[in-house]
Amino acid sequence: MPGGSASVSRTLVFGLVVAAGGAAGRRAWAQGGPFLSVTRMADAQDCPDKAGLVDRVAAIRGADAAHAPPAALPSEAPAAVTAVTAVTFAVTFARAGDTFSAAIRSSLRPGSVRRLEVPGATCAALARATAVTLALLLDSDAASEETPHPAEPSPAPPPAPAAPEAPPPAPTRATNRLTIAAGASALVVTLRPVAPAFTGELGLEVGPWRTGLGVLWAPAQSLSLGPGTVSESLASSSLRVCYSPWRSDVLRTDLCAGAYVGLEAASGQGYTRNDDRTRPWLAIPFELTLAGRREHVGWELGAGALVSVLRQDFSIDGLGDAYRPPLVGAIVSLRAVGLVPW
Repeated sequence: MPGGSASVSRTLVFGLVVAAGGAAGRRAWAQGGPFLSVTRMADAQDCPDKAGLVDRVAAIRGADAAHAPPAALPSEAPAAVTAVTAVTFAVTFARAGDTFSAAIRSSLRPGSVRRLEVPGATCAALARATAVTLALLLDSDAASEETPHPAEPSPAPPPAPAAPEAPPPAPTRATNRLTIAAGASALVVTLRPVAPAFTGELGLEVGPWRTGLGVLWAPAQSLSLGPGTVSESLASSSLRVCYSPWRSDVLRTDLCAGAYVGLEAASGQGYTRNDDRTRPWLAIPFELTLAGRREHVGWELGAGALVSVLRQDFSIDGLGDAYRPPLVGAIVSLRAVGLVPW
Protein backbone atom coordinates (compact mmCIF):
# COMPACT_ATOMS: atom_id res chain seq x y z
CA MET A 1 0.00 0.00 0.00
CA PRO A 2 1.22 3.56 -0.62
CA GLY A 3 1.15 4.42 3.09
CA GLY A 4 3.21 1.33 3.94
CA SER A 5 5.86 2.13 1.29
CA ALA A 6 6.33 5.67 2.68
CA SER A 7 6.82 4.30 6.20
CA VAL A 8 9.41 1.79 4.98
CA SER A 9 11.24 4.55 3.09
CA ARG A 10 11.42 6.80 6.21
CA THR A 11 12.76 3.87 8.24
CA LEU A 12 15.49 3.17 5.66
CA VAL A 13 16.50 6.85 5.54
CA PHE A 14 16.72 7.04 9.32
CA GLY A 15 18.85 3.88 9.46
CA LEU A 16 21.24 5.18 6.80
CA VAL A 17 21.66 8.52 8.66
CA VAL A 18 22.40 6.81 11.97
CA ALA A 19 24.84 4.39 10.33
CA ALA A 20 26.62 7.25 8.56
CA GLY A 21 26.85 9.28 11.76
CA GLY A 22 28.19 6.32 13.73
CA ALA A 23 30.75 5.50 11.02
CA ALA A 24 31.89 9.13 10.92
CA GLY A 25 32.24 9.20 14.69
CA ARG A 26 34.21 5.94 14.72
CA ARG A 27 36.57 7.15 12.02
CA ALA A 28 37.06 10.50 13.81
CA TRP A 29 37.83 8.88 17.18
CA ALA A 30 40.15 6.27 15.60
CA GLN A 31 42.06 9.09 13.95
CA GLY A 32 42.37 10.94 17.24
CA GLY A 33 39.96 13.79 16.56
CA PRO A 34 38.01 15.93 16.64
CA PHE A 35 37.13 14.41 20.02
CA LEU A 36 40.57 14.75 21.55
CA SER A 37 43.36 17.32 21.63
CA VAL A 38 46.69 16.87 23.41
CA THR A 39 49.14 19.59 24.44
CA ARG A 40 52.59 18.71 25.80
CA MET A 41 54.55 21.37 27.62
CA ALA A 42 58.30 21.75 27.07
CA ASP A 43 59.33 19.46 29.96
CA ALA A 44 56.70 16.80 29.12
CA GLN A 45 57.68 15.80 25.55
CA ASP A 46 58.02 12.12 26.51
CA CYS A 47 54.27 12.02 27.36
CA PRO A 48 52.07 10.53 24.61
CA ASP A 49 50.76 12.66 21.79
CA LYS A 50 47.16 12.54 20.54
CA ALA A 51 47.60 9.35 18.51
CA GLY A 52 49.46 7.60 21.31
CA LEU A 53 46.83 8.52 23.86
CA VAL A 54 44.03 7.31 21.55
CA ASP A 55 45.75 3.93 21.23
CA ARG A 56 46.08 3.62 25.00
CA VAL A 57 42.38 4.42 25.48
CA ALA A 58 41.47 1.89 22.76
CA ALA A 59 43.50 -0.79 24.49
CA ILE A 60 41.70 -0.13 27.75
CA ARG A 61 38.14 0.09 26.39
CA GLY A 62 38.50 -2.80 23.94
CA ALA A 63 38.50 -2.66 20.16
CA ASP A 64 34.70 -2.24 19.72
CA ALA A 65 34.15 0.20 22.54
CA ALA A 66 37.27 2.21 21.83
CA HIS A 67 36.21 3.01 18.31
CA ALA A 68 32.66 4.06 19.27
CA PRO A 69 32.03 7.75 19.20
CA PRO A 70 31.86 9.42 22.60
CA ALA A 71 28.24 10.50 22.01
CA ALA A 72 25.62 8.33 20.33
CA LEU A 73 22.29 9.24 18.89
CA PRO A 74 19.27 8.57 21.09
CA SER A 75 17.20 5.49 20.31
CA GLU A 76 14.33 7.50 18.87
CA ALA A 77 15.82 10.36 16.80
CA PRO A 78 13.75 12.58 14.52
CA ALA A 79 13.78 11.78 10.81
CA ALA A 80 15.76 14.91 9.82
CA VAL A 81 19.13 14.10 11.47
CA THR A 82 22.05 15.96 9.91
CA ALA A 83 24.95 15.59 12.38
CA VAL A 84 26.22 13.60 15.35
CA THR A 85 26.86 15.47 18.57
CA ALA A 86 30.32 14.70 19.92
CA VAL A 87 32.06 15.18 23.22
CA THR A 88 35.53 16.71 23.06
CA PHE A 89 38.38 16.33 25.51
CA ALA A 90 41.51 18.46 25.87
CA VAL A 91 44.53 17.03 27.70
CA THR A 92 47.55 19.11 28.76
CA PHE A 93 50.71 17.37 29.97
CA ALA A 94 53.23 19.29 32.12
CA ARG A 95 56.17 18.60 34.41
CA ALA A 96 57.36 20.30 37.60
CA GLY A 97 60.57 18.84 39.03
CA ASP A 98 60.17 15.05 39.32
CA THR A 99 56.33 15.17 39.09
CA PHE A 100 54.33 14.84 35.86
CA SER A 101 50.80 16.24 35.70
CA ALA A 102 47.85 16.05 33.31
CA ALA A 103 44.89 18.46 33.12
CA ILE A 104 41.75 17.02 31.45
CA ARG A 105 38.92 19.30 30.28
CA SER A 106 35.57 18.16 28.86
CA SER A 107 33.17 20.06 26.60
CA LEU A 108 30.26 18.69 28.65
CA ARG A 109 31.60 20.45 31.77
CA PRO A 110 33.05 23.82 30.73
CA GLY A 111 35.31 25.24 33.39
CA SER A 112 35.75 21.86 35.12
CA VAL A 113 39.29 20.46 35.17
CA ARG A 114 40.45 17.01 36.29
CA ARG A 115 44.09 16.99 37.39
CA LEU A 116 46.36 13.97 37.70
CA GLU A 117 49.84 14.09 39.25
CA VAL A 118 52.30 11.18 39.25
CA PRO A 119 55.91 11.43 40.50
CA GLY A 120 58.58 9.66 38.47
CA ALA A 121 61.44 10.02 36.06
CA THR A 122 59.24 9.24 33.02
CA CYS A 123 55.68 9.97 31.93
CA ALA A 124 54.70 6.32 31.49
CA ALA A 125 52.73 6.02 34.73
CA LEU A 126 50.91 9.29 34.11
CA ALA A 127 50.11 8.23 30.52
CA ARG A 128 48.43 5.05 31.77
CA ALA A 129 46.48 6.97 34.43
CA THR A 130 45.35 9.55 31.89
CA ALA A 131 44.18 6.85 29.44
CA VAL A 132 42.21 5.08 32.18
CA THR A 133 40.60 8.37 33.21
CA LEU A 134 39.63 9.18 29.62
CA ALA A 135 38.14 5.70 29.15
CA LEU A 136 36.02 6.18 32.29
CA LEU A 137 34.95 9.65 31.21
CA LEU A 138 33.95 8.38 27.75
CA ASP A 139 31.74 5.67 29.24
CA SER A 140 30.13 7.98 31.80
CA ASP A 141 29.53 10.75 29.26
CA ALA A 142 27.95 8.34 26.81
CA ALA A 143 25.61 7.07 29.50
CA SER A 144 24.76 10.62 30.46
CA GLU A 145 23.87 11.43 26.84
CA GLU A 146 21.62 8.38 26.54
CA THR A 147 19.79 8.98 29.82
CA PRO A 148 19.79 12.69 30.56
CA HIS A 149 19.50 13.53 34.21
CA PRO A 150 16.62 15.75 35.23
CA ALA A 151 17.72 19.26 35.92
CA GLU A 152 18.32 19.83 39.55
CA PRO A 153 15.83 22.27 40.96
CA SER A 154 17.37 25.57 41.80
CA PRO A 155 17.64 26.03 45.52
CA ALA A 156 14.91 28.08 47.03
CA PRO A 157 16.08 31.53 48.01
CA PRO A 158 16.79 31.81 51.70
CA PRO A 159 13.92 33.29 53.65
CA ALA A 160 14.20 36.94 54.27
CA PRO A 161 15.43 37.64 57.78
CA ALA A 162 12.58 38.42 60.07
CA ALA A 163 12.44 41.98 61.21
CA PRO A 164 13.62 42.24 64.81
CA GLU A 165 10.69 42.35 67.14
CA ALA A 166 10.36 45.73 68.71
CA PRO A 167 10.81 45.62 72.49
CA PRO A 168 7.66 46.34 74.45
CA PRO A 169 7.43 49.97 75.47
CA ALA A 170 8.74 50.63 78.93
CA PRO A 171 6.02 51.48 81.41
CA THR A 172 5.85 55.19 81.90
CA ARG A 173 6.38 56.39 85.45
CA ALA A 174 3.50 58.49 86.66
CA THR A 175 4.81 61.93 87.59
CA ASN A 176 1.45 63.49 88.44
CA ARG A 177 0.00 62.49 91.81
CA LEU A 178 -2.60 63.52 94.30
CA THR A 179 -1.10 63.42 97.81
CA ILE A 180 -2.77 63.07 101.18
CA ALA A 181 -0.43 63.59 104.16
CA ALA A 182 -0.83 63.45 107.93
CA GLY A 183 1.79 63.58 110.64
CA ALA A 184 3.31 65.28 113.62
CA SER A 185 5.45 68.39 113.95
CA ALA A 186 7.51 70.13 116.56
CA LEU A 187 7.30 73.93 116.88
CA VAL A 188 10.53 75.28 118.25
CA VAL A 189 10.46 78.60 120.18
CA THR A 190 7.00 79.43 118.86
CA LEU A 191 4.56 78.82 121.73
CA ARG A 192 7.22 77.60 124.14
CA PRO A 193 10.76 76.22 123.69
CA VAL A 194 9.35 73.04 122.08
CA ALA A 195 5.64 72.48 121.43
CA PRO A 196 4.07 69.44 119.70
CA ALA A 197 1.68 69.91 116.79
CA PHE A 198 -0.28 67.85 114.30
CA THR A 199 -0.51 68.49 110.57
CA GLY A 200 -2.60 67.37 107.64
CA GLU A 201 -2.30 68.30 103.99
CA LEU A 202 -3.95 67.67 100.62
CA GLY A 203 -1.51 68.23 97.76
CA LEU A 204 -0.76 67.81 94.11
CA GLU A 205 2.50 66.73 92.40
CA VAL A 206 3.14 67.72 88.78
CA GLY A 207 6.64 66.77 87.66
CA PRO A 208 9.18 68.53 89.90
CA TRP A 209 6.55 70.84 91.38
CA ARG A 210 4.11 70.17 94.16
CA THR A 211 1.77 72.23 96.23
CA GLY A 212 -0.47 71.60 99.19
CA LEU A 213 -3.19 73.07 101.39
CA GLY A 214 -3.27 71.89 104.99
CA VAL A 215 -3.86 72.53 108.64
CA LEU A 216 -1.61 72.89 111.69
CA TRP A 217 -2.88 72.40 115.22
CA ALA A 218 -0.86 72.76 118.39
CA PRO A 219 -2.77 71.72 121.51
CA ALA A 220 -2.74 73.91 124.62
CA GLN A 221 0.64 74.37 126.29
CA SER A 222 0.67 75.37 129.97
CA LEU A 223 3.19 77.99 131.05
CA SER A 224 3.72 78.84 134.74
CA LEU A 225 3.58 82.53 135.57
CA GLY A 226 3.33 83.74 139.18
CA PRO A 227 0.54 82.16 141.15
CA GLY A 228 -1.22 80.72 138.06
CA THR A 229 -0.68 79.28 134.64
CA VAL A 230 -1.20 80.49 131.08
CA SER A 231 -2.31 77.99 128.41
CA GLU A 232 -1.57 78.79 124.76
CA SER A 233 -2.78 76.90 121.66
CA LEU A 234 -2.54 77.41 117.91
CA ALA A 235 -4.78 76.50 114.99
CA SER A 236 -3.69 77.49 111.50
CA SER A 237 -4.17 76.77 107.85
CA SER A 238 -1.10 76.24 105.68
CA LEU A 239 -0.06 76.73 102.08
CA ARG A 240 3.12 75.21 100.71
CA VAL A 241 4.75 75.34 97.25
CA CYS A 242 7.73 73.05 96.68
CA TYR A 243 10.25 72.45 93.89
CA SER A 244 12.36 69.31 93.59
CA PRO A 245 15.95 69.91 92.34
CA TRP A 246 16.62 66.14 92.46
CA ARG A 247 14.28 63.17 92.34
CA SER A 248 14.26 59.47 91.43
CA ASP A 249 11.65 56.73 91.39
CA VAL A 250 11.85 56.25 95.16
CA LEU A 251 13.27 59.48 96.60
CA ARG A 252 12.93 63.20 96.08
CA THR A 253 14.18 66.34 97.75
CA ASP A 254 12.18 69.57 97.85
CA LEU A 255 12.71 73.19 98.67
CA CYS A 256 9.45 74.58 100.09
CA ALA A 257 8.04 77.94 101.04
CA GLY A 258 4.54 79.12 101.86
CA ALA A 259 2.51 80.63 104.64
CA TYR A 260 0.75 79.76 107.90
CA VAL A 261 -2.33 81.82 108.66
CA GLY A 262 -4.16 81.05 111.91
CA LEU A 263 -5.30 82.01 115.36
CA GLU A 264 -3.35 81.81 118.60
CA ALA A 265 -5.42 81.50 121.79
CA ALA A 266 -4.45 81.97 125.47
CA SER A 267 -6.25 81.62 128.76
CA GLY A 268 -5.17 82.37 132.33
CA GLN A 269 -5.94 80.24 135.38
CA GLY A 270 -5.27 80.90 139.07
CA TYR A 271 -5.36 84.66 138.89
CA THR A 272 -7.65 87.26 140.42
CA ARG A 273 -9.18 87.75 136.98
CA ASN A 274 -8.95 84.92 134.47
CA ASP A 275 -9.32 86.03 130.83
CA ASP A 276 -9.31 84.30 127.45
CA ARG A 277 -7.73 85.94 124.42
CA THR A 278 -7.61 84.95 120.70
CA ARG A 279 -5.38 86.78 118.24
CA PRO A 280 -4.28 86.28 114.61
CA TRP A 281 -0.99 84.53 113.85
CA LEU A 282 1.00 84.65 110.56
CA ALA A 283 4.31 82.95 109.76
CA ILE A 284 6.30 82.07 106.65
CA PRO A 285 8.12 78.72 106.51
CA PHE A 286 11.28 77.89 104.52
CA GLU A 287 11.76 74.12 104.50
CA LEU A 288 13.99 71.44 103.09
CA THR A 289 12.24 68.06 102.79
CA LEU A 290 13.26 64.52 101.93
CA ALA A 291 10.46 62.27 100.69
CA GLY A 292 10.33 58.55 99.98
CA ARG A 293 7.94 57.16 97.38
CA ARG A 294 6.41 53.78 96.60
CA GLU A 295 3.49 53.01 94.32
CA HIS A 296 0.74 54.30 96.59
CA VAL A 297 2.42 55.22 99.90
CA GLY A 298 5.34 57.32 101.01
CA TRP A 299 6.81 59.41 103.78
CA GLU A 300 8.17 62.91 104.17
CA LEU A 301 10.66 64.41 106.60
CA GLY A 302 11.03 68.19 106.65
CA ALA A 303 12.84 70.82 108.65
CA GLY A 304 13.11 74.58 108.27
CA ALA A 305 12.81 78.06 109.59
CA LEU A 306 9.52 79.62 110.66
CA VAL A 307 9.55 83.41 110.37
CA SER A 308 6.86 85.07 112.46
CA VAL A 309 5.34 87.97 110.57
CA LEU A 310 2.54 88.54 113.06
CA ARG A 311 3.29 87.20 116.54
CA GLN A 312 1.44 87.54 119.79
CA ASP A 313 2.73 87.95 123.35
CA PHE A 314 0.28 87.14 126.17
CA SER A 315 0.95 88.82 129.51
CA ILE A 316 -0.57 89.07 132.98
CA ASP A 317 -0.91 92.49 134.51
CA GLY A 318 1.82 93.05 137.01
CA LEU A 319 3.58 89.76 136.09
CA GLY A 320 4.71 90.27 132.47
CA ASP A 321 4.62 87.95 129.44
CA ALA A 322 3.89 84.30 129.78
CA TYR A 323 6.32 83.55 126.87
CA ARG A 324 7.93 85.90 124.39
CA PRO A 325 8.94 84.03 121.20
CA PRO A 326 11.79 85.24 118.96
CA LEU A 327 11.19 86.50 115.42
CA VAL A 328 12.47 83.31 113.80
CA GLY A 329 11.56 79.88 115.08
CA ALA A 330 11.76 76.44 113.55
CA ILE A 331 9.52 73.57 112.55
CA VAL A 332 10.34 69.87 112.14
CA SER A 333 7.77 67.55 110.59
CA LEU A 334 7.34 63.85 109.85
CA ARG A 335 4.37 62.83 107.70
CA ALA A 336 2.92 59.67 106.19
CA VAL A 337 1.79 60.21 102.61
CA GLY A 338 -0.79 58.50 100.46
CA LEU A 339 -0.27 58.72 96.67
CA VAL A 340 -2.91 58.60 93.96
CA PRO A 341 -1.36 58.70 90.43
CA TRP A 342 -3.33 60.49 87.73
